[in-house]
Amino acid sequence: MKLKWLVCLAAASFIHIAQAETAKTNIEAASEPASAPAVASISASVPQVIDDEISRVWQDSSQLFNDTVLLPPVPDAATNNKVQANLRNQVATFHTNMRIPSQLAKIVSLPEPKKLTQREVLQQEISREKNALLTAQNNLVKAGKAKNDAAIKRFGMQVADRIKNMQALQEELRRY
Repeated sequence: MKLKWLVCLAAASFIHIAQAETAKTNIEAASEPASAPAVASISASVPQVIDDEISRVWQDSSQLFNDTVLLPPVPDAATNNKVQANLRNQVATFHTNMRIPSQLAKIVSLPEPKKLTQREVLQQEISREKNALLTAQNNLVKAGKAKNDAAIKRFGMQVADRIKNMQALQEELRRY
């Protein structure tokens, strides 16, 4: 759309300039006797007029659609190298050109994680199942209050599954 507009504007400007040039040359030709060099100069100046008009329209359009924002220059960092920050009723001043001393990272070996016994693993699983059972029961109560049959059925099945899982885990725990 913008390109069509630019082409139309260039064409209209060219036609206007060409008509003005033609009128000017016609007036000059009428006042002076016709000669071959005048016709040659008109035909030679037409491509130059076209090039000038295209350049002018191109420059005008590039300024119309240019969204580049020029920022003012930033003051030199060497003149003001302090940065102030307000930290909860404290004013801290940092020097921006100070170097932080580099240090080698200390290599620390972490202790191996405690190896859980089978009994401890089962106890953790039982506590997770209890928490999940409580959540499912709460959801079942909320669905019952809302009288949502699909949710009651879904949460009822979850509660039954959690109870069966806890019974199986407790049975497994009795073996250890």
